Amino acid sequence: MPWTEEGLVPDAGEGDVALLMAHGFGDSLQTYRKLMPEPAQNGYHCKAIPLPGFGKDVDTYAAAEVEQWLGKVEDEMAALKQSHRQVWIVPHSLGGAISINHGLNQKHSKSDAAMPEGLLLLAPAIEVSNQRSPIFSTRFLHEWSKYALPSSRITRSPFPMDAHDPAEREREHRNIFSPRPIVTNTVTLFDANRGRASELRLPRLVVLTEQDRAVNSGATADTFEQLGSSEKELLRLNLSGRNVPVDVEWKTVGKAIKTFLTSHPPP
Repeated sequence: MPWTEEGLVPDAGEGDVALLMAHGFGDSLQTYRKLMPEPAQNGYHCKAIPLPGFGKDVDTYAAAEVEQWLGKVEDEMAALKQSHRQVWIVPHSLGGAISINHGLNQKHSKSDAAMPEGLLLLAPAIEVSNQRSPIFSTRFLHEWSKYALPSSRITRSPFPMDAHDPAEREREHRNIFSPRPIVTNTVTLFDANRGRASELRLPRLVVLTEQDRAVNSGATADTFEQLGSSEKELLRLNLSGRNVPVDVEWKTVGKAIKTFLTSHPPP
């Protein structure tokens, strides 16, 4: 078994189809401890990767750049494609924003060495929600704080643990505070992806939850409608928070992933 009660081994399973898993903002590999076992035991090679900076000391965390996040996904994709017939990315939240940008970059590349077969986006971070900031937007407050609190390097994460399962809310595998540059980098990535959904024609499964307090689910739904691919499916969840890979409907998410992959077998 490649997983235990405490967590998982991030590289598990064997098969000619690989699933590359990239976690979200302030999160860790533990995001995939519920979703990974089933495909890893049934013919898929699953690999969960840590995004550069996350889970490290504050200085290392603060120094992480968007280019490093993209580079990590590109390197892992290229390595997996050398030994697999298909490689799909199964990213959550920020991992979704990174994977979308990666796909857009690969679209304009002369080589498809790191182009995924498709994206299975789990509550992708398209735009930050203002649910917890009804008067001023979250973006405004972030920009304002840089001038109002110039000596403060750390801020409470704009993407807190958002799960309706009480057991998940109590788990401590996330960073609840974030360096300001990481928040800025995340917003910059949102801006780089905005309005470009039609450019990426890869097959996509998009999972969103109506209860998301951190990411604007309406913006996610709009992006789905704009996708250039004709091979796309949308799964709307009604009972889960943003952390859909571990929340109360995680089995529904796992079933949707399995169904989508089965309908897109390797040639």
